[in-house]
Formats: sequence, structure tokens, C-alpha cells
Amino acid sequence: MHYEIMFFFTQFFEVKESVEGVSQYMILPVVLWAMQVVIGYWIIVKSDNKVIKVKYTAILLVLLLLLLPYSAYKRHNISSMMPNNHTISIVNALNSISLFIGKEIPKYLLKSKKIKLFKPYIIQNLDEKLPQNIIVIMGESLGSKHMHLFGAKVEDTPHLDRLKKDENFIYRKGYASGVDTLTAVPTFFLLKREPENVALLGNNATNLLHLAKSKGYNVYYLTTQKLNIMAPYVSDADVVKRFIGKDEALVKALDTIDFSKKNFIILHQRNSHSPYEDSTPKAFYKYPFETKDFHTHMLYSYYNSILYTDYIINQIVNRIKKMPNSVMFMTSDHAEMMGLPEEEGRYGHAFLSKEVAKVPILIYSNGIDETLQHKYADEGCFNHYTLGKLVANTLGYKVENPNDDSNYYIQGTSIDGGNGFIEYNKTECASLNNIKE
Repeated sequence: MHYEIMFFFTQFFEVKESVEGVSQYMILPVVLWAMQVVIGYWIIVKSDNKVIKVKYTAILLVLLLLLLPYSAYKRHNISSMMPNNHTISIVNALNSISLFIGKEIPKYLLKSKKIKLFKPYIIQNLDEKLPQNIIVIMGESLGSKHMHLFGAKVEDTPHLDRLKKDENFIYRKGYASGVDTLTAVPTFFLLKREPENVALLGNNATNLLHLAKSKGYNVYYLTTQKLNIMAPYVSDADVVKRFIGKDEALVKALDTIDFSKKNFIILHQRNSHSPYEDSTPKAFYKYPFETKDFHTHMLYSYYNSILYTDYIINQIVNRIKKMPNSVMFMTSDHAEMMGLPEEEGRYGHAFLSKEVAKVPILIYSNGIDETLQHKYADEGCFNHYTLGKLVANTLGYKVENPNDDSNYYIQGTSIDGGNGFIEYNKTECASLNNIKE
């Protein structure tokens, strides 16, 4: 995709890390490509004296190559130039490069996009009993359709499966607000519904960390991710800390917190980011992958990572069970494609597709006000936006959005909506869990 080329410049180290995880599968294609280059060069050198030379050939070739980027720049609808499985690779490559030159470079260098204005959200204080401890887990690349809890055939959520009969446990399928971490995570914590509502990025009015601080909570942002993801939005946090290593460090950090005080704790996971095996302890390598073909390697190492996340969530739930008047919310930044037919054989995320946005929504509570418990259970449409509003409600706020028309959005790889977005309605959202709206 054209916007993925920009990742090489804007998210170089993340791209590098993901590529290193599958480098063994790239050796043969790179060797074949290099052989083609060498053979092509040899043919050109050998046939140099036998070719009829046309004056200004190089200039004509450059002009022809610029036609596609110019066409991309002028187009409002770029769907016909998007790569697809039915077009030969050279055409897909030319179209992607042309869209990158014609769309991405002007957008980032010229900054010509007009800012769309939205009505401000209305934040109302509620006079309700608040939980003592609120824990929000933000997962990484965790897709609901690959979890046994939601019907997947692979047994990768044994702990969550056992919670199904627990009346304090709510589990639903939902949609993420974006298809990459840098877009989806801030969007969730800022309660941002409209992709182009950039005004919310510069003010704290809807920031869940700010709302928690305003209610007297001690605010923690604990992560195994890089701090730059949430750096602009954690100024109200009392503790901001990054842990190097596996996600179990986040669980251990919980044990250092005084739960007799009011706490709002964000645990931001790294596990299930590619290469999946890097963040998963070997004790969770249930599905052998190391000597398998590429597809099986990706799939099985991903299943193992989900098995580890299942363990991590269970550890946190066990602690919630010992904390009266406490609640845990869990979702993921986005899902992950695993080369399935409905995913057109793609792997990873960052594709603007509903398949990349199908994430779990988990809630576990212990002794909280029954009114809140009913609100969680009665929510018909679960996505990042509605879950964020439930978290705000749990903090003692009612969020009214005058722009809300019961439609929701999945953003592309830009938090300002610049790389496109998918719109869907409340009925479609509810249908994920077979609920009629």
C-alpha cells in the first residue's frame, strides 16, 4: 500500500523489527531479485552496440513515469489504483509508488489539508459512587477472531474460557478505532469519534487520564511499548514508566501500587506485535512454529502470543478479585491479519479493512455499583469509542457528543483521517455480537 511506504520513514524502527522477525523467509526473494538485476544489467551491457538509440529517451522515460504520480495527485477516488491480488505485481508496485509520490508526499510536505470543524463534546459530572481502582489494559495486535473465547478453533484462551460463567465477566467483539497503534491508542484515550476531529488532539477535555486526575485518582501509564505512542497525552499521569522485556513486568508493577488509594491504571502491552515469538516466553510455545513454512510460522507463533496474553489477563483478573470495588477494562489497539481468505492473503495490520479492526472487549468487575454493571452489560454496540465512554462513565462523567449520528469510524494510518477511514453504523456494530439495534 502507498501509505505503508511512508512507514519506512515515519516508523523505521518498528518496520525494521517486524522484518527481522521473518528475515529467513526473505532471503530467497531477495536473491532472485538480485539475480534479475545482474542478468538485466549484463544483457544491457552486451547489447549496447546493437540497440537503436533514440535522442532524449531518458527524458521521455522520466515524463512517462511521472504521468502516474500526477494522475494519483489529481484523483479524488484512488480505489482503482490500490493494489489487489488480481493485478500483476509490477503494476501494483507502480501504482503504490505513484500514490506515495502523488498523495503522501504532498500531504506531509505541503500540509495542504483543510481542517474540518466539529462541535465540542460536552462533559458532565455525575454524582455517583466511583470504583476504588480502575485498570485499563490496551493490548497489541490482538484479534477477537483468533481467540478461542470468541469461537476460534485453536485453544489459545484457556483462562478466559473458564471465566465465561462468571457473572462479573463481560466479553464482546468490537471494532478498533484505527488499524495501527499510533492512530488507535490515542484515539481511544481521547474518546475521539470523528477521524478528522483534530481539535481533540490539542486539548485535554476528553482525555481519560485528565478526567481520572480531575476525580482525584492516582494516574499510572505503565507500558512495554515505546513512550512516544502516548507521550503527548500523559501529562496528567502521576507515573509514566516503560518496562523493557515481557508483559509480565506490567503485572509485577501492579503489586507495587497501593490499592487502598484511588487508582486509574493503564497497562499498555507489547505482546502479539510481530515478530510474535519475540514478546512471548518460550514456556508458552504450545504450537511449534520454528521449522514450519511461512504461513504456519506466522499463525502458530501468533497463537502462542495469544496464549501468553490470556495468562497475563488472568493474572490481572486474579488481582481484581482481591480488590473490592474495582474494575478492569481490556481491548486491543487493532487486530492482525493472518493470511486468511477473507483477508486476501495479507499478514499484519495497517491495512484499511474491518478485518484489522475486529478486537476483543473484556470487562471484569468486583463489587462495583450495580448501575455501572448494568450499563456494561446493556451496551449493544462495542467499539473503542463506546468503550471509552463507558470508562468515562465509570470515572463519574457523562460524555455527550453533538456530532454523534450513530455512525462510527475505523481510521487508516493517520490520526487526522488523512489516510482514509471506514464508516459503519450502530446496527452493523451490534451485529458483531448478534445483537439487534
